Amino acid sequence: MKKLALTTFSFFALTLLGTISQAASVPITNGTFDATNNTANGGGTLGFNQYTILYGSGVTVFDALTGANLGTANVPGFTNVGNNFDGVQYIDPTMYFTPTGAPTTQPTGNITLNSDVPNKSIATSPDNVLSNTNVAPNSTYTLTLDLYKRTDLSLPDTFQMQLFAGGVDLGGTLTIVMPTDTQPGQAKLVVTTGASVSGGALSAQLSAGATNPSDLRQIVLDNLALDAKANASTLALTDAVSRKIHGTAGTFDIELPQNGSGVECRSSNGNHEFVFTFTNGVVSGNATLSAPAGGSIAGSPTFAGNTMTVELTGVTNDQTITVTLHNVTDTFSQVLPDTDISAGMLIGDSSGNKTVDLTDYNLVKAQVGAPVTANNFREDLDVNGTITHADGKIVRVYRNTNLP
Repeated sequence: MKKLALTTFSFFALTLLGTISQAASVPITNGTFDATNNTANGGGTLGFNQYTILYGSGVTVFDALTGANLGTANVPGFTNVGNNFDGVQYIDPTMYFTPTGAPTTQPTGNITLNSDVPNKSIATSPDNVLSNTNVAPNSTYTLTLDLYKRTDLSLPDTFQMQLFAGGVDLGGTLTIVMPTDTQPGQAKLVVTTGASVSGGALSAQLSAGATNPSDLRQIVLDNLALDAKANASTLALTDAVSRKIHGTAGTFDIELPQNGSGVECRSSNGNHEFVFTFTNGVVSGNATLSAPAGGSIAGSPTFAGNTMTVELTGVTNDQTITVTLHNVTDTFSQVLPDTDISAGMLIGDSSGNKTVDLTDYNLVKAQVGAPVTANNFREDLDVNGTITHADGKIVRVYRNTNLP
């Protein structure tokens, strides 16, 4: 449900509503609808004291002072919902605004109310969709619009701004500072999306209303802009695996829970690859290895998206090792506290119970000749992509070894 605050005062200070923790700006669209959007194709831009009362192709341009018909122009911008009595105007600031309150560019448009049309709404046209990018989950969208008052006309009683994704109102918190004769105002809508969002392009709708207006009411609009920021989840380790390529059978991972219960049973000459996955994209960090029986870190970690990969070399069998992650930093500049991942290194322990025995031999024997899959890759102990009697021999070689 949208919360609406309507205030009128001569000067304003707006603060961003909603919480963004360590967020980096992700611009979706920063589309400012100003004079560049109101250029008459072939007819020139509107000049001082000129206005239109419609939008689209071939609309009539009038002189604001005399009412004279000045010809036609093609004027994109807003498309009205309902009555088409709103348009674009470029009124001489010295006549309709005080110098301090005047728009610096040709205003995008206006909403005009009278006794016949007490409530009006307008929306961006298909040609001016705010963003063709689908709305993103876990993000904060901020839609802003500058508001101006003509000194010769009253303002509407109410003003509303909505943001849609594929035609679905995204709600949010709307704060409005109405303009005065001497100061501009602003409408600001902040929408925070959750993990599940409606698909579709982003668009906006603006509306104004007055209760039985006996006089002409108008609010002038300019500089509609949309920005987006991705909300940062707290940086945390979500997964750790020992990864190996099993020939042409593919790549398979052994899970390494943070409680140290994971066991790497495959034989690869002491070389191992640990891959760590995080809640956010990571860009830097380092790792150290504690291996009482021997082993070291090979080179520097590599980073891709949400993952950090650490290569180990010379790791001796039949020991528990611990990789400690240091200063892992994400794309939001959050730093992970030092984090330990321990793993048992026990070649031949297909069952993962920290003992190499007849159970492991029988597991391998049952899979001899079977294709290597996610269900039996632990029996391909020599990681060559096939399960053969050679894998059973590995179990016999390391039989009776165990971990605490």
